[in-house]
Amino acid sequence: MDCTLIIPDLGRQPVLTNISPIRTGRVFLFANNNGTLEPDQLLGGGAPVPIEADAFIGSSQKAADFNGDGFSDLVVGAINKTPAGATVRSGLAEVFVGGPNGLTYVGELNHATLAPLFDGENFGGSMDQ
Repeated sequence: MDCTLIIPDLGRQPVLTNISPIRTGRVFLFANNNGTLEPDQLLGGGAPVPIEADAFIGSSQKAADFNGDGFSDLVVGAINKTPAGATVRSGLAEVFVGGPNGLTYVGELNHATLAPLFDGENFGGSMDQ
């Protein structure tokens, strides 16, 4: 991924239903194409994990080659999302691994094994390497 720009849209509607729009947040990636920034990929919004309104996916982001394979990976904060198996909106980070065909969702990070999860913690609100 030769991604030059990562832009969050915290109120983005990933899916429009016949009943009402669900706003989860998304992250738009713009890639460098011979010196021109062009829309490249759209991440977040629940797929393949459950969609949750007001999750604020994209509240923070960190791109780096975390696994050392030569491709940029991306971690995206979702500060108001409920982690898998939890009952509170403590926040989490969605992990995407880079490869020759772009980014692929691989799972989420939260701190449940280190400390109890509490509603409104905003975990994932800031990223550092």
